[in-house]
Amino acid sequence: MFVSFLFIAAASKAADWPTFGHDPQRTGWAYEETMLSPENVSTLELKWKTKVKNEFRMLSALTVPVVAIGVPTLKGVRDVVYVAGSGDHVFALDAETGEVLWTRSFKSYVGPKNSGYQGTFLCPNGITATPVIDRSTGVLYVIAADGALYGLDLGSGKIRFGPAQFVAPFARAGA
Repeated sequence: MFVSFLFIAAASKAADWPTFGHDPQRTGWAYEETMLSPENVSTLELKWKTKVKNEFRMLSALTVPVVAIGVPTLKGVRDVVYVAGSGDHVFALDAETGEVLWTRSFKSYVGPKNSGYQGTFLCPNGITATPVIDRSTGVLYVIAADGALYGLDLGSGKIRFGPAQFVAPFARAGA
């Protein structure tokens, strides 16, 4: 699986994108961003592409990325892109270079039932919900394939919370 990221050539005011659609209302509006316009959007260019170890499941592969700016990591303070994979993995990538800063994998102790829609593109038995960033605690919340909720440290990926059963195992948890 490849993760690609587009950036405008000129530096822009950086801000977090903490959840699917930017905010709890899912507006998709990054009010902090002031550089993009209809006149300069054509200057966007691919800055990096990174291959991550993730097994796609049915039509699912990677979640929508979320971004935290100025995260203390083992490699210094970085802007970090987080993406979860349907193979029960979470990846933290350096937003400037695409380098993988850390990976967290989850083991499922419950097997899918494989009945009805289970194991199909409607319910692929993998992570399908976009992670959510909580800057006040420095935690990335992720729902693993088996329905367990985890809180991962933004900078290291260490488990700071969970597992706590949150939704039914292998549910198609939306963003």
